[in-house]
Amino acid sequence: MSFKLPPNLKNDKNEVRKIGYEFEFSGIELENVAKIIIRLFDGTHKEVNRFNHIVEQTRLGDFKIEMDAALLKDATYLSALRKVGISMENHSFQESLEDLLEDVASVLIPCEIAAPPVPITEMDSIEQLRGALQQEHIEGTRTSFVNAFGLHINIEIPEQNVSTILNYLRAFFLLYDWIFKESEIDFSRRIPPFINEFPAEYIVKVLDSQYDPDLKTLVQDYFDFNPTRNRALDMFPIFASMDKRIFNSVINDDKTSPRPAFHYRLPNCLIDEANWRIAREWNLWAEVEFLANKHHQIKKLSEKYLEMWNTTIINFKNKWYQILKNWKQSGGVIDR
Repeated sequence: MSFKLPPNLKNDKNEVRKIGYEFEFSGIELENVAKIIIRLFDGTHKEVNRFNHIVEQTRLGDFKIEMDAALLKDATYLSALRKVGISMENHSFQESLEDLLEDVASVLIPCEIAAPPVPITEMDSIEQLRGALQQEHIEGTRTSFVNAFGLHINIEIPEQNVSTILNYLRAFFLLYDWIFKESEIDFSRRIPPFINEFPAEYIVKVLDSQYDPDLKTLVQDYFDFNPTRNRALDMFPIFASMDKRIFNSVINDDKTSPRPAFHYRLPNCLIDEANWRIAREWNLWAEVEFLANKHHQIKKLSEKYLEMWNTTIINFKNKWYQILKNWKQSGGVIDR
Protein backbone atom coordinates (compact mmCIF):
# COMPACT_ATOMS: atom_id res chain seq x y z
CA MET A 1 0.00 0.00 0.00
CA SER A 2 1.39 3.39 -0.98
CA PHE A 3 1.05 6.75 0.75
CA LYS A 4 -1.35 9.14 -1.00
CA LEU A 5 0.21 12.53 -1.62
CA PRO A 6 -1.94 15.58 -0.86
CA PRO A 7 -2.49 18.53 -3.25
CA ASN A 8 -0.18 20.78 -1.20
CA LEU A 9 3.25 19.19 -1.00
CA LYS A 10 5.02 22.35 0.16
CA ASN A 11 4.62 24.82 2.99
CA ASP A 12 4.49 28.61 2.72
CA LYS A 13 8.30 28.71 2.68
CA ASN A 14 8.31 26.55 -0.48
CA GLU A 15 9.79 23.63 1.48
CA VAL A 16 8.45 20.08 1.27
CA ARG A 17 6.05 19.58 4.15
CA LYS A 18 7.12 17.20 6.91
CA ILE A 19 5.21 14.53 8.81
CA GLY A 20 6.07 13.23 12.28
CA TYR A 21 4.91 9.86 13.63
CA GLU A 22 4.59 8.63 17.22
CA PHE A 23 4.06 4.92 17.97
CA GLU A 24 2.75 3.50 21.25
CA PHE A 25 3.33 -0.20 22.02
CA SER A 26 4.73 -2.58 24.65
CA GLY A 27 6.66 -5.82 24.98
CA ILE A 28 10.20 -4.74 24.07
CA GLU A 29 13.05 -3.05 25.93
CA LEU A 30 13.88 0.51 24.92
CA GLU A 31 17.50 -0.44 24.25
CA ASN A 32 16.37 -3.02 21.70
CA VAL A 33 14.19 -0.44 19.97
CA ALA A 34 17.26 1.79 19.69
CA LYS A 35 19.21 -1.07 18.07
CA ILE A 36 16.48 -1.52 15.45
CA ILE A 37 16.51 2.18 14.60
CA ILE A 38 20.31 2.21 14.27
CA ARG A 39 20.21 -0.88 12.06
CA LEU A 40 17.76 0.87 9.71
CA PHE A 41 18.95 4.47 9.78
CA ASP A 42 22.39 4.54 11.48
CA GLY A 43 22.86 6.99 14.34
CA THR A 44 24.16 6.95 17.92
CA HIS A 45 22.36 5.60 20.98
CA LYS A 46 22.17 7.84 24.06
CA GLU A 47 20.56 6.68 27.31
CA VAL A 48 19.26 9.74 29.19
CA ASN A 49 17.99 7.43 31.92
CA ARG A 50 16.48 3.95 32.21
CA PHE A 51 13.17 5.08 30.75
CA ASN A 52 14.29 7.77 28.29
CA HIS A 53 16.54 7.02 25.32
CA ILE A 54 17.53 8.92 22.17
CA VAL A 55 19.01 7.78 18.88
CA GLU A 56 20.84 10.81 17.55
CA GLN A 57 22.08 11.80 14.10
CA THR A 58 20.31 9.12 12.07
CA ARG A 59 19.84 9.85 8.38
CA LEU A 60 16.28 10.95 9.22
CA GLY A 61 17.09 12.97 12.36
CA ASP A 62 16.82 12.22 16.09
CA PHE A 63 14.46 9.54 17.45
CA LYS A 64 13.10 9.66 21.01
CA ILE A 65 12.28 6.37 22.72
CA GLU A 66 10.67 6.49 26.13
CA MET A 67 8.23 5.07 28.59
CA ASP A 68 5.33 7.45 28.08
CA ALA A 69 4.98 8.83 31.61
CA ALA A 70 6.67 11.95 32.93
CA LEU A 71 7.35 10.28 36.30
CA LEU A 72 9.61 7.76 34.56
CA LYS A 73 11.15 9.52 31.58
CA ASP A 74 12.00 12.65 33.57
CA ALA A 75 13.17 10.53 36.55
CA THR A 76 11.07 12.66 38.91
CA TYR A 77 10.68 9.60 41.15
CA LEU A 78 14.30 10.18 42.25
CA SER A 79 13.69 13.68 43.59
CA ALA A 80 10.47 12.51 45.24
CA LEU A 81 12.36 9.81 47.12
CA ARG A 82 15.12 12.21 48.17
CA LYS A 83 12.48 14.51 49.71
CA VAL A 84 11.46 11.75 52.10
CA GLY A 85 15.09 10.96 52.99
CA ILE A 86 15.74 7.98 50.70
CA SER A 87 19.17 8.29 49.12
CA MET A 88 19.91 7.09 45.61
CA GLU A 89 23.67 6.88 46.21
CA ASN A 90 23.30 3.12 46.56
CA HIS A 91 23.29 2.21 42.88
CA SER A 92 22.18 -1.38 43.45
CA PHE A 93 19.10 -0.08 45.31
CA GLN A 94 18.33 2.36 42.49
CA GLU A 95 18.73 -0.42 39.92
CA SER A 96 16.40 -2.70 41.88
CA LEU A 97 13.86 0.10 42.18
CA GLU A 98 14.03 0.80 38.45
CA ASP A 99 13.65 -2.94 37.71
CA LEU A 100 10.45 -2.89 39.76
CA LEU A 101 9.21 0.28 38.09
CA GLU A 102 9.93 -1.18 34.67
CA ASP A 103 8.01 -4.37 35.47
CA VAL A 104 4.98 -2.37 36.62
CA ALA A 105 5.27 0.15 33.79
CA SER A 106 5.50 -2.53 31.12
CA VAL A 107 1.94 -3.54 31.99
CA LEU A 108 0.38 -0.10 32.48
CA ILE A 109 2.47 2.37 30.47
CA PRO A 110 3.27 2.16 26.76
CA CYS A 111 6.64 2.58 25.17
CA GLU A 112 6.68 5.38 22.65
CA ILE A 113 8.82 6.16 19.63
CA ALA A 114 8.71 9.78 18.48
CA ALA A 115 10.22 9.73 15.01
CA PRO A 116 11.73 12.91 13.56
CA PRO A 117 9.56 14.71 10.99
CA VAL A 118 10.24 13.31 7.52
CA PRO A 119 9.42 14.89 4.15
CA ILE A 120 5.91 14.02 3.02
CA THR A 121 7.43 12.38 -0.06
CA GLU A 122 9.61 10.04 2.03
CA MET A 123 7.15 8.42 4.43
CA ASP A 124 8.11 4.93 3.21
CA SER A 125 11.03 5.10 5.67
CA ILE A 126 8.52 5.07 8.55
CA GLU A 127 6.85 2.03 7.02
CA GLN A 128 10.29 0.39 7.11
CA LEU A 129 10.43 1.01 10.84
CA ARG A 130 6.93 -0.43 11.26
CA GLY A 131 8.00 -3.58 9.44
CA ALA A 132 11.12 -4.05 11.57
CA LEU A 133 9.21 -3.57 14.82
CA GLN A 134 6.49 -5.95 13.66
CA GLN A 135 9.04 -8.76 13.50
CA GLU A 136 9.85 -8.34 17.22
CA HIS A 137 6.47 -9.71 18.38
CA ILE A 138 5.66 -6.58 20.38
CA GLU A 139 2.15 -5.71 21.58
CA GLY A 140 -0.19 -3.30 19.81
CA THR A 141 -3.63 -1.89 20.51
CA ARG A 142 -5.64 -5.08 20.21
CA THR A 143 -3.26 -7.41 22.11
CA SER A 144 -4.99 -6.59 25.40
CA PHE A 145 -8.14 -4.74 26.47
CA VAL A 146 -5.92 -2.35 28.49
CA ASN A 147 -3.70 -1.45 25.51
CA ALA A 148 -5.17 1.91 24.53
CA PHE A 149 -2.18 2.42 22.22
CA GLY A 150 -2.33 4.97 19.44
CA LEU A 151 -0.47 6.10 16.37
CA HIS A 152 -0.12 9.88 16.42
CA ILE A 153 0.56 11.77 13.19
CA ASN A 154 1.89 15.33 13.24
CA ILE A 155 1.08 16.91 9.89
CA GLU A 156 2.79 20.18 8.96
CA ILE A 157 0.23 22.77 7.92
CA PRO A 158 0.76 24.08 4.37
CA GLU A 159 0.05 27.71 5.32
CA GLN A 160 -0.07 29.27 8.76
CA ASN A 161 -3.18 31.41 8.58
CA VAL A 162 -6.73 31.32 9.93
CA SER A 163 -8.30 30.56 6.55
CA THR A 164 -6.21 27.39 6.13
CA ILE A 165 -6.92 26.24 9.69
CA LEU A 166 -10.66 26.70 9.14
CA ASN A 167 -10.56 24.72 5.90
CA TYR A 168 -8.83 21.82 7.66
CA LEU A 169 -11.08 21.93 10.72
CA ARG A 170 -14.19 21.94 8.54
CA ALA A 171 -12.87 19.12 6.37
CA PHE A 172 -12.01 17.06 9.45
CA PHE A 173 -15.39 17.64 11.09
CA LEU A 174 -17.24 16.73 7.90
CA LEU A 175 -15.26 13.52 7.36
CA TYR A 176 -14.85 12.48 10.99
CA ASP A 177 -17.69 9.92 11.17
CA TRP A 178 -16.46 8.23 8.00
CA ILE A 179 -12.82 8.22 9.15
CA PHE A 180 -13.77 6.88 12.60
CA LYS A 181 -15.66 3.91 11.14
CA GLU A 182 -13.07 3.18 8.49
CA SER A 183 -10.31 3.31 11.14
CA GLU A 184 -12.10 0.66 13.24
CA ILE A 185 -11.03 2.37 16.46
CA ASP A 186 -10.58 -0.26 19.14
CA PHE A 187 -12.88 -0.27 22.16
CA SER A 188 -9.87 0.09 24.48
CA ARG A 189 -9.19 3.51 22.96
CA ARG A 190 -12.78 4.72 23.15
CA ILE A 191 -12.97 4.47 26.95
CA PRO A 192 -10.05 6.75 28.01
CA PRO A 193 -10.44 10.48 27.29
CA PHE A 194 -7.45 10.81 24.94
CA ILE A 195 -9.42 10.98 21.66
CA ASN A 196 -12.69 12.48 22.81
CA GLU A 197 -14.95 13.79 20.05
CA PHE A 198 -15.37 17.50 19.50
CA PRO A 199 -18.59 18.88 21.02
CA ALA A 200 -21.45 19.04 18.52
CA GLU A 201 -22.04 22.69 19.38
CA TYR A 202 -18.50 23.56 18.34
CA ILE A 203 -18.73 21.60 15.09
CA VAL A 204 -21.96 23.40 14.16
CA LYS A 205 -20.38 26.75 14.99
CA VAL A 206 -17.33 26.14 12.80
CA LEU A 207 -19.30 24.72 9.86
CA ASP A 208 -21.52 27.80 9.71
CA SER A 209 -20.45 29.76 6.61
CA GLN A 210 -20.85 33.00 8.58
CA TYR A 211 -18.12 31.97 11.03
CA ASP A 212 -15.15 34.15 10.09
CA PRO A 213 -12.92 34.64 13.18
CA ASP A 214 -9.54 36.30 13.53
CA LEU A 215 -6.80 34.26 15.21
CA LYS A 216 -7.57 35.45 18.76
CA THR A 217 -11.26 34.62 18.36
CA LEU A 218 -10.49 31.25 16.76
CA VAL A 219 -8.19 30.25 19.64
CA GLN A 220 -10.63 31.55 22.26
CA ASP A 221 -13.60 29.75 20.72
CA TYR A 222 -11.61 26.54 20.38
CA PHE A 223 -10.54 26.63 24.02
CA ASP A 224 -14.03 27.56 25.27
CA PHE A 225 -15.38 24.34 23.75
CA ASN A 226 -12.19 22.25 24.02
CA PRO A 227 -10.17 23.15 27.14
CA THR A 228 -8.03 20.05 26.67
CA ARG A 229 -5.53 18.42 24.33
CA ASN A 230 -7.60 15.23 24.44
CA ARG A 231 -9.23 15.48 21.06
CA ALA A 232 -8.81 13.29 17.98
CA LEU A 233 -7.27 16.38 16.38
CA ASP A 234 -5.29 18.40 18.91
CA MET A 235 -4.92 22.02 17.75
CA PHE A 236 -2.86 23.33 20.67
CA PRO A 237 0.55 22.92 18.93
CA ILE A 238 -0.53 24.92 15.87
CA PHE A 239 -2.09 27.71 17.91
CA ALA A 240 1.04 27.94 20.08
CA SER A 241 3.29 28.13 17.02
CA MET A 242 1.25 30.80 15.24
CA ASP A 243 1.19 33.28 18.11
CA LYS A 244 2.53 32.21 21.51
CA ARG A 245 1.32 35.46 23.10
CA ILE A 246 -2.27 34.83 22.05
CA PHE A 247 -1.99 31.16 22.99
CA ASN A 248 -0.71 31.95 26.49
CA SER A 249 -3.36 34.62 27.01
CA VAL A 250 -6.12 32.12 26.29
CA ILE A 251 -4.76 28.69 27.22
CA ASN A 252 -2.93 27.86 30.42
CA ASP A 253 -0.88 24.92 29.17
CA ASP A 254 2.86 24.56 29.70
CA LYS A 255 3.08 21.05 28.19
CA THR A 256 2.39 22.02 24.59
CA SER A 257 5.41 22.18 22.28
CA PRO A 258 4.72 24.84 19.64
CA ARG A 259 4.92 23.37 16.16
CA PRO A 260 3.10 24.22 12.93
CA ALA A 261 1.45 20.82 12.75
CA PHE A 262 -1.92 19.18 13.28
CA HIS A 263 -1.63 16.61 16.06
CA TYR A 264 -3.84 13.80 14.73
CA ARG A 265 -4.33 11.29 17.55
CA LEU A 266 -7.12 9.02 16.33
CA PRO A 267 -5.56 5.85 14.77
CA ASN A 268 -4.91 2.56 16.53
CA CYS A 269 -1.33 1.30 16.65
CA LEU A 270 -1.72 -2.27 15.38
CA ILE A 271 2.00 -2.73 15.10
CA ASP A 272 1.85 -6.45 15.92
CA GLU A 273 -0.65 -7.27 13.16
CA ALA A 274 0.84 -8.50 9.89
CA ASN A 275 -1.64 -6.75 7.60
CA TRP A 276 -1.52 -3.34 9.31
CA ARG A 277 0.14 -0.51 7.42
CA ILE A 278 0.84 3.07 8.45
CA ALA A 279 -0.05 4.09 4.90
CA ARG A 280 -3.63 3.02 5.56
CA GLU A 281 -3.93 5.38 8.54
CA TRP A 282 -2.24 8.20 6.64
CA ASN A 283 -4.49 7.71 3.60
CA LEU A 284 -7.59 8.20 5.76
CA TRP A 285 -6.13 11.52 6.93
CA ALA A 286 -5.24 12.33 3.30
CA GLU A 287 -8.98 12.57 2.59
CA VAL A 288 -8.99 15.60 4.90
CA GLU A 289 -6.14 17.07 2.86
CA PHE A 290 -8.07 16.64 -0.39
CA LEU A 291 -11.32 18.08 0.97
CA ALA A 292 -9.56 21.02 2.67
CA ASN A 293 -8.53 22.16 -0.80
CA LYS A 294 -12.04 21.98 -2.27
CA HIS A 295 -13.77 25.04 -0.89
CA HIS A 296 -16.98 24.55 -2.89
CA GLN A 297 -17.27 20.95 -1.64
CA ILE A 298 -16.73 22.11 1.95
CA LYS A 299 -19.51 24.65 1.55
CA LYS A 300 -21.98 22.15 0.04
CA LEU A 301 -21.18 19.41 2.56
CA SER A 302 -21.42 21.88 5.45
CA GLU A 303 -24.85 22.99 4.29
CA LYS A 304 -25.96 19.36 4.08
CA TYR A 305 -24.51 18.57 7.49
CA LEU A 306 -26.21 21.52 9.18
CA GLU A 307 -29.50 20.75 7.45
CA MET A 308 -29.36 17.15 8.69
CA TRP A 309 -28.27 18.27 12.15
CA ASN A 310 -31.33 20.49 12.47
CA THR A 311 -33.80 17.88 11.20
CA THR A 312 -32.45 14.52 12.42
CA ILE A 313 -33.63 13.37 15.83
CA ILE A 314 -31.92 9.99 16.14
CA ASN A 315 -29.01 8.10 14.58
CA PHE A 316 -27.42 11.22 13.07
CA LYS A 317 -23.88 9.81 12.93
CA ASN A 318 -24.81 6.66 11.01
CA LYS A 319 -26.96 8.61 8.59
CA TRP A 320 -24.16 11.10 7.98
CA TYR A 321 -21.72 8.24 7.45
CA GLN A 322 -23.99 6.91 4.68
CA ILE A 323 -24.14 10.38 3.12
CA LEU A 324 -20.35 10.48 3.06
CA LYS A 325 -20.10 6.98 1.56
CA ASN A 326 -22.49 7.98 -1.22
CA TRP A 327 -20.64 11.25 -1.70
CA LYS A 328 -17.31 9.49 -2.12
CA GLN A 329 -18.74 6.82 -4.41
CA SER A 330 -20.38 9.45 -6.61
CA GLY A 331 -17.20 11.48 -6.99
CA GLY A 332 -18.37 14.37 -4.86
CA VAL A 333 -22.04 14.69 -5.83
CA ILE A 334 -23.86 15.67 -2.63
CA ASP A 335 -27.46 14.64 -3.20
CA ARG A 336 -27.12 11.29 -4.87
